[in-house]
Amino acid sequence: MSYNGMQWIERCIRSVYASIGVDPAVIVVDNASTDGTPELIEKKFPAVKLVKCAENQGFAKANNIGLRYALEHGFDYVYLLNQDAWLFPETMSTLLRAFEGYVNVNGNLRKPGILSPMQMDASLTRMDKQFRKHLAKHLELSHAEVVPVPFVMAAHWMVSADCIKKTGAFSPEFPHYGEDNNYIHRAKYHGFCTAVVKTAVAVHDRAGRKRPKNYRMNLKCISSRVRIADPNRRPFRALLSQTIWLAAMGVLHFSTIPFRGISSLYSDYDRLVESRKASRKPGAFLEG
Repeated sequence: MSYNGMQWIERCIRSVYASIGVDPAVIVVDNASTDGTPELIEKKFPAVKLVKCAENQGFAKANNIGLRYALEHGFDYVYLLNQDAWLFPETMSTLLRAFEGYVNVNGNLRKPGILSPMQMDASLTRMDKQFRKHLAKHLELSHAEVVPVPFVMAAHWMVSADCIKKTGAFSPEFPHYGEDNNYIHRAKYHGFCTAVVKTAVAVHDRAGRKRPKNYRMNLKCISSRVRIADPNRRPFRALLSQTIWLAAMGVLHFSTIPFRGISSLYSDYDRLVESRKASRKPGAFLEG
């Protein structure tokens, strides 16, 4: 998916075509860019399947177009790649080899549905900040090459077609932010695990972007909605625990946003429960 990504898109696409051991088909769904991104793609990468959206549909809907296209054309795997991210030549082939095995999840062997490489920042000397925040402890505590994780951001996701057919597409309930976490919950419900492959490396170049307080508080509200929609949880218990958690966040950060988030949880509770119910069906949301 691209949106006003001129500063990154050429490097991003070239890195895919430079992959060793695979012959990738590249699909770019452009969310109505105004900076010349689609024109650059047409000029420099005529082999790319470019889908031009009339308006910015958000991350989830744009990626769903690509997921449906991949299934319709019989691809075995889909690599979701942010425009501000790029691969190394062996990234995809290393992930593909990891899909051939199983992942040890608390003593049980599980089939991987979503695999991510180690996501580095553009300096190549350290992990992406958010990747490190969410995953450093999991990776440090495991000596395995393929480490099961409860969450990994979708800047770099390789997803099996089998996982997509059963889990479905991204939920319309989470158009932008929260959609990756929700998808991981749903994949788990359908019997797939999410993991990071330590021997695969890629880059997510978002250094220097600041996350102001209001932005962070809104993300906390979205994460509470994701927990209620989680098909592996009991929604009413999640509602109660998230009410307490958001109230604590509001007090701790001196913000009214989490309290407004609590109000939204209750007003939207029935809709979130319906989304949870729908997400349990095989192939949920694939039909659009």
